[in-house]
Amino acid sequence: MDRSAPLPTPCKRDWAAEIKSTITNNNLASFSSLLLEWRSSASSSSPPPSAPPLAASIHPTDEELSSLALSVALSGVSAEFLQTLQQAGWEVTTSLPPTTSAYFLKSALRNEALTSWLLEQGLDPNILVSRSKNITALTYAAYYSPPAILSLLLLHKASITESRALSAAVLCRSSSWEIKLDILLPAGADVNALELELPWLIDPVSNYPTVKGTPLHWTAYWGFRDRGARLVERGADVGIRNSEGLTAAEVGEMARKSGRLYRGWSRKLFSEEALNRAEEDRISRLVFDKDKALNSPNNS
Repeated sequence: MDRSAPLPTPCKRDWAAEIKSTITNNNLASFSSLLLEWRSSASSSSPPPSAPPLAASIHPTDEELSSLALSVALSGVSAEFLQTLQQAGWEVTTSLPPTTSAYFLKSALRNEALTSWLLEQGLDPNILVSRSKNITALTYAAYYSPPAILSLLLLHKASITESRALSAAVLCRSSSWEIKLDILLPAGADVNALELELPWLIDPVSNYPTVKGTPLHWTAYWGFRDRGARLVERGADVGIRNSEGLTAAEVGEMARKSGRLYRGWSRKLFSEEALNRAEEDRISRLVFDKDKALNSPNNS
């Protein structure tokens, strides 16, 4: 044996990867023991003699713990994983920067136990989970989450007036949309509020929202005639116009005529007379706008 040959360098252990695998496998016991082992190994290691005081790294760091916590939120495992991280020094309200907090809450919003635990620890229920399109946690939950999570957010003072939760609820793909209405309306959601459209929830690659309409306008556009009828029963005003000057009946007819959505939606919800009046009114406004343009001083 050649004693002069250098000894092989031991591979550095990837603690984070090992611990994340226990999250994937939903193995709380291994998660806890590996986290404890990581902390113990870090505290027992000493810096080289030439290193200045306090040069030794403290592991796991806040950033590393937050990364593990995000893996927990994404995996949807039990809140006990987060409790274990908290015991290791991770804090929900101080370890996460605002943008990470938003992504963190959004990731947890499909799991009632995780959402409940996070809110109890003080995470802000009014975080914008999409700042660019002004999507609040309540709006996101109204579209994607089970009804119980809506109740949790409202219980922890999520603002219903700053959200578009009602529009999101009536557009959600879940059969629980009506339960969500029963939660949001008594909590103060305005069935006739003009709200920006929610294309990001329907189509993540869509453009920024520009049109304002009531929840009834959006159900008309997307062809949800049963949901639109229920909104009318709950007080939705069929005469309100959106930011483009159209009633829900007109929006429904435009969608019907374009062939893009379910044909005949508005004829199921509105009477023939109401539709005829809406069409006549629309034509009158077009004629008025044309006459106004022709008679303007610029055309003299």
